[in-house]
Amino acid sequence: MGITLLQLQDGHKAYGSKILFDKATFAINEGEHVGVIGPNGAGKTTLFKILVDQEHLDEGLVTKSQQLRLGYLEQESDWNVAEKVEEYLDKNCITPLWELKQFGLKLGLTEGHFQSHLKELSGGYRMRVKLLYLIGQEPNLLLLDEPTNFLDLETLLVLESFLQEYKGAFLLISHDREFLRRVTDHILEVESGDIVKFAGNLDDYFEQKTMLAELLQKQALSQQAKRNSIMDFVNRFGAKATKARQAQSRLKALEKMEVIEIKAAPTHSHIHIPPASSTGKMILEVENADCGYGDRIILKDITLRLERGNHLGIVGLNGAGKSTLLKSLGEQIPLVNGTIKWGHQVRLSYFAQHTP
Repeated sequence: MGITLLQLQDGHKAYGSKILFDKATFAINEGEHVGVIGPNGAGKTTLFKILVDQEHLDEGLVTKSQQLRLGYLEQESDWNVAEKVEEYLDKNCITPLWELKQFGLKLGLTEGHFQSHLKELSGGYRMRVKLLYLIGQEPNLLLLDEPTNFLDLETLLVLESFLQEYKGAFLLISHDREFLRRVTDHILEVESGDIVKFAGNLDDYFEQKTMLAELLQKQALSQQAKRNSIMDFVNRFGAKATKARQAQSRLKALEKMEVIEIKAAPTHSHIHIPPASSTGKMILEVENADCGYGDRIILKDITLRLERGNHLGIVGLNGAGKSTLLKSLGEQIPLVNGTIKWGHQVRLSYFAQHTP
């Protein structure tokens, strides 16, 4: 274990009556790859903002090593700086520009992106540039708040490889279990007012969590049995002169006994999808379809057939036309050429990436 880069001691944070965490204590050591998990609204992003001094604890202390070099990739960030990407990186980074551009190409950035202004880039490409900027600061602790958002599959794999080989430490917020399994060696759980650190990856975390819950249940049952025994003794002998002192002594011991609390398991949302209506074998046929916007064709000569029970995944680089294809199939935009034919009794539902 290397040096401790950052430590939270007895941290308390609340918004009004909602307590995010109380008496939270953990440390992040050099080289640790830590996945941060917990339900939405549990306080994961707030914790990151506290660690980078964008927000403050109500109580407690954050201690940082003098050797700490911190980099923070926010979930939402406004990077509308009116500079070219290349100029911005060259001016603000320690790492040589050629090294950053080399890695940037692996992230899906082109020379055209490097010559563009930051404010002209989409959210996904702006996130890539910010990741390059953070790497260029040569930090030894990265805070990454859902970095996989807006990444295509190829770029996601590059990021995964980078994090696996990263020599520094990182804290990574993600809801992608498989991604967390592959890149982390510790888990930080933010849930029900607690922050608890576990050694091992996500599978180890679930195993330890189950064991701790079983142990706590046994301890609580044992303690309750002991409390019942004491109360039974007090009720039976408290009024007898020969046993009164002993009964009072046991009652005081009971009052001092720390109560083992078993917190209620967090509630989980359940989505009920009613069974689909009966259809024919053929669900969808697309023939010689050109998809695009007016004269601008994004996808050309698409032919596919979807049958009942098929589950089709659509993958591709950012900007390749995945959303355009779905918009065409979902009747949000018309085909430029070709035909789309839906099967008997097929009812279409379209869930957009961005909704008003």
